[in-house]
This record gives sequence, C-alpha cells and structure tokens, in this order.
Amino acid sequence: MNIKVLEIIKNYGMILVPTIVILIVFLTPFIMESIVTTSVVTGFYTAEKAEFGDMYGVVNALFSGLAFSGLIYTALLQKEELKLQRKELADTREVLQDQKNQLEAQTQLFNRQNFESTLFNLLNLHNDVVQKLSLKLDKGQYHHRVSQAAGREGFSSIHEFLKSWNSDPQGNSFPSSDAQANTINSHYKALYEKNKHQLMQYYGNVEFIINYIDNSSVGNKFFYIQVLKTQLSAYELAAIFYHAKSHPNFEQFKKMIEHYGLFYHLDQKLILNYPHEWYCYHEDAFLKNTNFNSD
Repeated sequence: MNIKVLEIIKNYGMILVPTIVILIVFLTPFIMESIVTTSVVTGFYTAEKAEFGDMYGVVNALFSGLAFSGLIYTALLQKEELKLQRKELADTREVLQDQKNQLEAQTQLFNRQNFESTLFNLLNLHNDVVQKLSLKLDKGQYHHRVSQAAGREGFSSIHEFLKSWNSDPQGNSFPSSDAQANTINSHYKALYEKNKHQLMQYYGNVEFIINYIDNSSVGNKFFYIQVLKTQLSAYELAAIFYHAKSHPNFEQFKKMIEHYGLFYHLDQKLILNYPHEWYCYHEDAFLKNTNFNSD
C-alpha cells in the first residue's frame, strides 16, 4: 500500500468511519418517523406497516456490519503500521551495523598505526644501538688480528674471531664435530662476557622487538618480522645464531626464531662447524613460513 495513502487513512479514516455511523444512527429515527407518518397519510394497511417495521431490523444488521467492518479496518491498519515499524527497525539495525563496522575498521586502523609507529621507533633504536657498538676482541688464533671493532663491523669481526678457532694456519676449516662446537661456543661466551653490557643490550633489543610483534593483535606478523630482518646484516644474523643457542636465558628467543623462520636465507658459509651447528635449531628456523603475507 502506498505510504501517502496509508498516512491519509491513518489520519482521517478513524474519524470518518465513526462519524458516518453516528450520522446514520442519529438520522435513522427521523427518517423512519417520516416514513411512518407518510404511510399513515397515504393509507398504508397494518400488515404493510409491520412489513415496513421489519425493515428496521435490516438497518440494525447494517449497523452491525458497519461495526464489524470497522474492526476489520482497524486490524488492517494496525497490520500496515506494524509492517512499517518492522521495516523501520530493520533499517535502523542496518544503519547501526554499518556504524559498528565503520567503528571497528577505524579502531583496527588506529591500532595498526600505533603499532607501526612504535615498531619503527624500536627499529630506529636498534640502529642507534648498532652504531654505538664498540667491541673489544681478544686476538684470535692464526688469522684474526682485530682488537676492537665498532658499529656493524663488530659483527663481521665476531665472525672472523670465531672462524680463527675453527681453521688451521692455512685457513682450512676443521671437520664438523661436537668437540669443535664446544670450542666455538666457549670462545663466543668469553667474547660475550667481555662485551656483555653492549651485546646484552643489542640482543635484548632484538628479542624485545620480536616479542612485541608476536604479542600484538595486528595481522601479518610474519610481514613485520621481515621488516625487522631488513635491518639485520648477514653477520648480525650469524651472531644471533650463536648467541641464542649458547645462552639458556635466551631459550624463549630461540623458540621465536624457529617460529618465525628468522634464519631463512641465512648464508650457510657464515655458520662455522657446519652442519653440526645447523642442527642446534629446528628446521623451521631456516624455512620460509607459509603464513607470510604482505597484504
């Protein structure tokens, strides 16, 4: 039913119908009296008057019908009103759902922006820590002669220092073995203790960034791990490789490395005592995680 028509019926129908019924009820006695008077004047017989009186019963039936029609009309009007109310409620729910979806999208965007802002600040802090590194190294065996290294060069110096304990005077690597693994680990631990204040800050910062990503509510966590990896040099990854496996306090760090495949694309040539050292980690640490998504 057209809404405008329904509004007209709604506004005037409930007035017109009772008005018509009241007029009929009010005017009927006068009409009947006029008819009866006319019948007397014209000489109607009693039998004819009785038949005419029966006609008044027809009028009563008409009134009853009008009353019933009014009830039907009221029911139909209420039905249309309920239909409109349901439509309005449905429209209201749809609007509220759209508002909810927009609010959720805005909240997610706000949270993601805050997360990324904090992450990039942490990465800047990481680069500052690297630039301020100044490592002291003992003279290595045979080939290593650097006693101090600064910045990212410090990590390549760590590698050369450890490499000197994994090769003969001619530069040939020793065979991979448990004994050689113990030698490399012991010399790395000695180097770490000598530079503990700076290296603890470095490794702690890397671990904190990984945990920050892991504990966040944002999606595509593997993408943000890749962002972190772009800030790490190959020698940094090699140093992290030795550190996480050599220190029990970094066992959780080691698990995060394996979970996110941090050593994917790590150059095997930088891993001394290969492949023995390689198996200190679960293979997931070296695999590209299939959950990675940069969208």
